[in-house]
Amino acid sequence: MEQNLHALDFEMVRNQLERFTASGLGRKQIQRMKPLTAYEQIELRQTETSEARGLLDGGAQIPLIGLHDISDLLDRADAGSILETGDLFLAADFIRGCQEIKKYFRQKEETAPLLSGYSRGVRLLSELSDVIEGALDGNIIASTASSRLAKIRDQIRKIETDIQNKLNQLMASSTIRSYLQEPYVSLKNGRYVIPVKAAYRAHVRGMMIDSSGSGATVFIEPESIRKMAEQKISLQRDEEEEVYQIRAWLTAELVAKIVEMRQNLEWMSLFDFIAARARYSLEIQGIPAALNREQAIHLVQARHPLLGSDAVPLTLHLSYPTRTLLITGPNTGGKTVVLKTVGLFAAMVQCGLHVPAQRGTSLPVFGKIMADIGDEQSIQQSLSTFSGHMKHVSEIIQQADDQSLVLLDEIGTGTDPAEGAALGAAILEELVVKGAITLASTHYGSLKLLAEQHPHFSNGAMTFDPVSLKPLYELKMGESGSSHAFWIASRLGIEEHVIQRATAWLKKPDAETIPAPMAAQVQPILSQPAASESEPHPSEDTVLDHTADIQVGDMVVIKQTGEKARVASVDEEKGMLTLVVKGEKRTIGYRRVRPYLSRDVLYPDDYDMKVVLLSKEDRKIDKLLGRKLTDRVRVLDEEGTDEN
Repeated sequence: MEQNLHALDFEMVRNQLERFTASGLGRKQIQRMKPLTAYEQIELRQTETSEARGLLDGGAQIPLIGLHDISDLLDRADAGSILETGDLFLAADFIRGCQEIKKYFRQKEETAPLLSGYSRGVRLLSELSDVIEGALDGNIIASTASSRLAKIRDQIRKIETDIQNKLNQLMASSTIRSYLQEPYVSLKNGRYVIPVKAAYRAHVRGMMIDSSGSGATVFIEPESIRKMAEQKISLQRDEEEEVYQIRAWLTAELVAKIVEMRQNLEWMSLFDFIAARARYSLEIQGIPAALNREQAIHLVQARHPLLGSDAVPLTLHLSYPTRTLLITGPNTGGKTVVLKTVGLFAAMVQCGLHVPAQRGTSLPVFGKIMADIGDEQSIQQSLSTFSGHMKHVSEIIQQADDQSLVLLDEIGTGTDPAEGAALGAAILEELVVKGAITLASTHYGSLKLLAEQHPHFSNGAMTFDPVSLKPLYELKMGESGSSHAFWIASRLGIEEHVIQRATAWLKKPDAETIPAPMAAQVQPILSQPAASESEPHPSEDTVLDHTADIQVGDMVVIKQTGEKARVASVDEEKGMLTLVVKGEKRTIGYRRVRPYLSRDVLYPDDYDMKVVLLSKEDRKIDKLLGRKLTDRVRVLDEEGTDEN
């Protein structure tokens, strides 16, 4: 799933969403966010986002004051660690935030009933917050936390005053002042010192604590304050011990409510996630897309969420019996953007996100969203771009079912065009058989014809301005587009006779023409929405029951191998059939085959049967004979008679 989401740039949607979180709690939720597959869960997530968006539209803000990710400190406390004062401050701040959110949603029961119901799961923990806040003064343990701590800190302040007075007296002495570099007192390693010139070190009684980098100054703690300094250090140790005891007591109080704290953490994480989704919806002017059970995609003025104001709105309707939309058009014409827009919308909706579109937008719930978009070349596996794509497409085919959305960009490219087109057709037909909804882009003209002939395919064309040579990035449903290569080449200076020669080449018969779609073969396998009117399954009118009914153009099954083949000729006297199997001809007896489908259901009346009834070698000969006949007619026309 993650590989497919990456192909759709879903990570960039996550990054945009993270900007609207208030804490690491919401960011964690977003990093874990994946499309849900249960209809009811998706509807619930959409309702959450819609209620929160409604609050924002009404001018309100969801209060997430003091929201912090305290999961780590809760784990440490639960494991027996004594929390630092900063940790306790964050915990108290978090509890205050829980109380604010609970108070806020008590007043929103009518406008946000679901979120108001969630808030009832948040525990107030008033006693715990009173204990912690009463013991803190900002980010430190308050002197009022215990009488012993208050007494110790009073003694420290008194000694600090005595030391300062003694040093002032010392500095007032003219003799001592003459020994000093500067007349000031400083702290070095927690001790009060005066800066004495190194040459007069012996004239000042006291302990040298430090010296300057040049060695010209030594910092001395005067002997007259040494006792008071030692007493202060002893009191500071007592203070640290008492603060530690208070932190241990507060940590124990927190651990006693660890279950409730973890529950609140989950609720606040969810509120942060929901609020971020609502803010993102406001940013992209999103709407809640409707969910449908008809396996239909309806996008109305949909804008790619990562393109902002540059996005050209996309309107797309895809419903039964169409299962595959084949998108054609010029390079850089927006085909890939269409695929990614559909894929991103499906993923976003199933994550509970709103989408930038207009009302009427509706999507089904997909069990799998699979995409082959972009460069799949792998240096480590020594795979070519084509091989990389085929490896991924193979995985997609294996996993696809009637609950899948498949997105294939430039299907079949990277190899011989004829083979690529044929392979693309076979892949698309297999996905139809599996019941998947598929959107594919292509340049192959033969695939456009497939979409026109196949009842479960539809064409879509990206529009192009022939004057400006610029794509318009608009999708026209039901139309097949062109790459406009000849037009572009002509406008960019390629001479007309070259364009005409290219046109002549394009009109040559293609020996690798894609076989006609096996519409009747795949039809019985497709699951259909209950509300849709189904097409007929092969019946006694279309399924051949007796070998005597077999005629040229019918499809039969070779009993021994199970292979399907088309009948190229019938020899009733000898009871033999000539079949075309995988492009090769075989002669086989009537009794070794069983009838499958009549030619009447497989091909239209005016279909060129040579495409499917001649082998590859026959088609080459047919082409060659056609050229010779044309040359012969030209000679006759010039000479007016046939000399032979």
